[in-house]
Amino acid sequence: MTAFLEVAKLLLKSIPAMVFRSEYFLALAIVVGLVHFQYRRVAAVEERLFGRVRYEPRQQTTRSILFGLLGGALGTGLFIIIGISLTDSGVAYIWPLALLLMLVHPRFLCFSYAGGLLSFSHLLFGWPQIHIPSVMGLVAVLHLVEAVLIRISGHLNPNPVYVKGRDGRVVGGFALQKFWPLPLVALVYLTLPEGPLREVVNMPSWWPLIKPPQEVPGGMELVYILFPVVAALGYGDMALSRTPREKASLSSLYLFAYSIILLILAVLADSFQPLRYFSPLFAILGHDLVIQLGNRMELGGQPLFTPALDGLGVLDVFPGGTGHSLGLRSGDVILAVNGHSLLPGDDLRWLPPGPLELLVRREEQEVVMWYPRHQGGSLGVLFVPLPWSAAYVELRGLQRPGWLLRRLRSLWTELVKRMGFRR
Repeated sequence: MTAFLEVAKLLLKSIPAMVFRSEYFLALAIVVGLVHFQYRRVAAVEERLFGRVRYEPRQQTTRSILFGLLGGALGTGLFIIIGISLTDSGVAYIWPLALLLMLVHPRFLCFSYAGGLLSFSHLLFGWPQIHIPSVMGLVAVLHLVEAVLIRISGHLNPNPVYVKGRDGRVVGGFALQKFWPLPLVALVYLTLPEGPLREVVNMPSWWPLIKPPQEVPGGMELVYILFPVVAALGYGDMALSRTPREKASLSSLYLFAYSIILLILAVLADSFQPLRYFSPLFAILGHDLVIQLGNRMELGGQPLFTPALDGLGVLDVFPGGTGHSLGLRSGDVILAVNGHSLLPGDDLRWLPPGPLELLVRREEQEVVMWYPRHQGGSLGVLFVPLPWSAAYVELRGLQRPGWLLRRLRSLWTELVKRMGFRR
């Protein structure tokens, strides 16, 4: 434990020099800019659907930076404790492959798929030169950090959506979309001549858990150094039959279990050769299983936000509006306005100025809300859609079980056809 405290002190001393290096600062600025760009895209879709933005991109980006710092600290600690080195992790190959896979579908912009495919390429063809346990350890740690970030912030600021399900009905729900810039300090190792070195920490005999693949020549020693890197994590999900908090918690649990299993496989693969084949397979199919389980449970449940028979259901409330001042919240049903009963489909997009009295059902209880100074216009409330609403997003393809296997099979069939044609 003393060795890790020494590493922590060394890390704290070296952080200022790392962070203020021009290339590191530029990389961090680029990643933060990409995160901000993603939030701007989310806001543009929201404005196109509902006429206004629920959460400002700048506020979203600032909050993501704060959570990203927390995730970076956690990831740095895990990299150091486990002893995962970037030297043989194939990061230079994983990023380009992940971007190419994104062309197949955006969900494949993930280290699980890229790392798994690169590992199989190494096993079958000997290229690229990577260390599979290090690759799998890298994937596991990044997803473990993602699971923690989803648990603590994945439910925050959900974006309301109208969704058309497989049965043709339009229901209300929330899109959970988060992006985090992740400043990390990872490890790389060098082979140096033996001799006295400054600020070298003697680590425990069991460390690292994932050993370097190469043998150290006589008269040389293996020295790990701290190396700053910048990564980005993203989370996209849909909450239809659960609240955003419940959905994020469930997704985090599944991803956490996947990450722990993959990390154990990565450590064991360092000693047991057969696991070097099984761990990349689990990295790909296990990640896809996490997605499919989440989608099945969500789409198979009863939607939370369906039209009420005796009023207008509230899907979301915009900050700063009259509805927010009244205390309306998601899940409420407005039964009457100023003594006039409401029915599904009634239009409350504009109300005359003057005092407002709302009769609201909240969790099986009726509540009267009073607002004396309504200026006229909208309540600032997004209502639960009618089943035949014209504005919606549609869920397709990826919710069907086995989508990945069918896609891989179709790609293989197409490849075989092209090869046969050329012959």
